[in-house]
Amino acid sequence: EEVASKTYSEFNVLLAGACKDDDLPKFTALWDLIAPTRIANATYDEMLVSDSCMKQLKYAFRHKDPRWREVGVRVCRTFFHLQEAREQLVKLDFAGSMMLLTMPEEGDEEDMEDGEGEGGKEPSTATAQKQEEFQKLAADTILEMADYQEFMEPLCSTSVLNFLCIVLNQVPAAVEKATHTFVKISSNPENLPVFLSGSVGDILESFFKSTNYQRPNDESKQAQWALDISALSHCAHTMGTMIKYDHACQVDLATIGTIFASVPDNLRLVAELARLFYWICRKSEDLFETLMESAPSPGGAEGLDKLLFALASTWQKSVDLHSRLKSGGVMINLDDFLVDDIDKSRKIEYDSDEFRDKVAFAEMRLCYMNCLLWVLLPQRSVRWRLRDFQLKDLYYAFELRTEVLLQVILGTVRHLLDQPQAQECHQLIQFFGEQLLIFLDLAIEGNSFPDSLLRLLLDGISILSLQRGQQSKLADFNIHDKMLALETGWRERNNDKEHRKVELAVLRVMAQVAIHPSHRLGWVAKNMDPEEQYPPRLEFETQ
Repeated sequence: EEVASKTYSEFNVLLAGACKDDDLPKFTALWDLIAPTRIANATYDEMLVSDSCMKQLKYAFRHKDPRWREVGVRVCRTFFHLQEAREQLVKLDFAGSMMLLTMPEEGDEEDMEDGEGEGGKEPSTATAQKQEEFQKLAADTILEMADYQEFMEPLCSTSVLNFLCIVLNQVPAAVEKATHTFVKISSNPENLPVFLSGSVGDILESFFKSTNYQRPNDESKQAQWALDISALSHCAHTMGTMIKYDHACQVDLATIGTIFASVPDNLRLVAELARLFYWICRKSEDLFETLMESAPSPGGAEGLDKLLFALASTWQKSVDLHSRLKSGGVMINLDDFLVDDIDKSRKIEYDSDEFRDKVAFAEMRLCYMNCLLWVLLPQRSVRWRLRDFQLKDLYYAFELRTEVLLQVILGTVRHLLDQPQAQECHQLIQFFGEQLLIFLDLAIEGNSFPDSLLRLLLDGISILSLQRGQQSKLADFNIHDKMLALETGWRERNNDKEHRKVELAVLRVMAQVAIHPSHRLGWVAKNMDPEEQYPPRLEFETQ
């Protein structure tokens, strides 16, 4: 009670005394006793930081004794919520100092056991366990630091990345934290080049290829398997992000095909795998060769059929689940969905956070599977195989409204509209055109379509308007008035910085539609009133 009643300055004096006496028990006890005060008083931490509390914490996390360093790291984590504390920790090289915690302490060399093989010694069991605990603490701390932009630069340092790679290879209990950290770092594309300077890509590829995704029968191994499956999902996400932004990353394609062919029941893993395979196929210079390399055993034509059948089956499962979720309400049979993907005996409450997370992965799987199959359709040798496997209903992705997924959908459509092979698939192009026009109506309404994706939408319509058949269709849709209404609504909702770009895109579409021969010379069109003019002359001249 006496410590808990201390002011922040008095508490700092006590901390300084504990550091001066090198008294770790006292230092630890002080932080334990002041914890209730820190919780009750929201400004107490701010005052501690402003009163040079970090000087005492620096003494702790830079101490030569690992016990001091451990306490220092744990206490520093309780200040991560304060921006001023984060900035000071960066200046004090907290991340670099924490790497010392993962290294063997002085004197451990004397506590070594004779190793087998070519001589040399190995750490004793107690030493190895202690070092592993420190490594897990460091991995957990780094994962938490990755949530804050101030820490991102030190986390991209070679020492931290090398440590994460070591953890991924040597500390099974921390693989999920290491791979999750890679996901957070890669969320900013500007950080991706640091992965290329080290061995991150190779380590991820090795882990992806070697991890066992099949549920073990031995219950004692299932806890580690759960960590591995989560890490495998993070690994697929990071590699997919690297490929998306054109950073070289080797991926064992046969592993992807094998996992798909095994029809895993882990929704998150399949969603991340679909995302990875989508970006691989979209970026591939030889799509058919990529598919052949992805074919599971026995490979060749039979393996390709096996892969395509698995993709078609996964798509059908995605559609079935989407239809059930769209129907809404617990009255729909969701018993198989309302369970944890790892522990099938654990139920998930309807409309809980876990339920919403799982729904998000279901939408992600639907989106990327749909876009992946769109990318495959222009391949003639693939298209008829998918038809034989009863592939259908490739429109459900257009029902999704999450902005991140809409960006993928529109980006895929934009990509395919510009591909010569896709342009030969007239029904596919017509289908894309109809869907883009539906999105255009939503964008005009201004409520159901994000303004951030408007330029991507207009880019797709612009490419569409280069085709003669689509020019007539756009004119029938009254594209002239629609574009004017869109531009007016955009101007009202947004600032002038992006207005000129949107205006230019609108003008480009209108000009390309107007050059159709029947629009310039109405009397040559067989199915058009000779007196009809496009665009409407009176309105056009008024403008």
